[in-house]
Amino acid sequence: MKEQSADFDKLDLIIKNLSTIDAKMVKDSFELACSIHGDKKRSTGLFIEHALETAKIIADWLPNGEMISSALLHDTLDPKNTVKKINKTEIENLVGKRAAQIISEVYRLGLIQQKNLFLATYAGDDVSLIFNKNLYALLIKLASGMDTAQRLATIDDKKNIQKHGKDLLSRHASLAAQLGMWDYKRKMEDACLKAMSPEEFQELEYHQTTIIEKYADRIKEIQTDVYRQCEVKGIRIFVECHSKHIYSLYQSVFPKWGNAKQSTKSILPIEQLIRLSILTEKKDDCYRTLGCVHSIADPVNDVVRDYIASPKPNGYAEIRTAILVPFGANYTKLRVNISTQATQNIRDNGILSIPDLINPSSTSVEMMERFSEEDGSRDCVKVILNSLSQRNQGSQASHIRTYTPQGRCVDLRSGASPLDFAFAVHTELGYKYD
Repeated sequence: MKEQSADFDKLDLIIKNLSTIDAKMVKDSFELACSIHGDKKRSTGLFIEHALETAKIIADWLPNGEMISSALLHDTLDPKNTVKKINKTEIENLVGKRAAQIISEVYRLGLIQQKNLFLATYAGDDVSLIFNKNLYALLIKLASGMDTAQRLATIDDKKNIQKHGKDLLSRHASLAAQLGMWDYKRKMEDACLKAMSPEEFQELEYHQTTIIEKYADRIKEIQTDVYRQCEVKGIRIFVECHSKHIYSLYQSVFPKWGNAKQSTKSILPIEQLIRLSILTEKKDDCYRTLGCVHSIADPVNDVVRDYIASPKPNGYAEIRTAILVPFGANYTKLRVNISTQATQNIRDNGILSIPDLINPSSTSVEMMERFSEEDGSRDCVKVILNSLSQRNQGSQASHIRTYTPQGRCVDLRSGASPLDFAFAVHTELGYKYD
């Protein structure tokens, strides 16, 4: 009874900002999900608990009764997950035709073996993903994966942890990247690594924290120098020091050293652990800030990348550079990313930065007009919408989306060659191309 009471408390939090009609739909969906799932368990707990947590994530992303109801019922069509059967017509009578289609698509995506969920929604057509049930199904699938990742460490069987973790990393984390939701990608990757390799995770986290604390004063000095240079030029900025997320650090360490304890003996350089993020108010100020950064230290050759002038299809837009600065007795490469506050928000949250995607009454033009040209956000939204609408129209797209055998997405300009693909995967691979 206490568990049921807690579930209803969570439901109340989910529906508190919904309209009366939407709140009733969500409550009815929750009651139906309870009766369909019963006490059926999955590896990380009760199915109804998972449905509720998935709905909570969706409510944070897109507070819409139809989407939340779809999230609550997303596992109900799979007979392995239920104590009694239900068909699509019954669901449609409760939540409507589109929500029933979304739930059906989530079920279909769960059945297929294809690693790339984004490609799996294509079904061989050129239909736009904007206002498409498939896009909403992908978001629910991602939310489901987010909850599973957070609960991964609760699984008793280590083999099951590895199995589920690998599936989450190959299918769900890559999906987050394809939708431009980098913040959620990083959170999922770290949660999986913490459950799959807890000792390595802790070792790397401790080492990273120790090194950053050691150089904290030096990092502040560099930040102060950037502030001073920009102040002279009349540029308003905000500077943050970001530590590399642990999974990304793990990927760079283990191919070389095999395990975390060996890697820490080699002492990871500060350049692998941190980067400076500089936020401006206007797009033009990003380029002026780049000049200020290069005035305080020598830039590293061939490192500058301008994704503000040409954002990636998932909305990623910033200037990347690196400077050589002294840390202790040695000069070290310090990576610096420059963007506006608006484009950083789009970079971290991807399509969630366009809440109108859930509203079929808006057009692509109307959605873009709600964003500013001055801060670069309109350009980001434009390429995201183009990416979602072009699908397989290869010749008309300014970018093409390619994939490695592991399902990693690699965005290239239209007309790119296999050599471009090799360099995009890894610089060393490009140099080995023959």
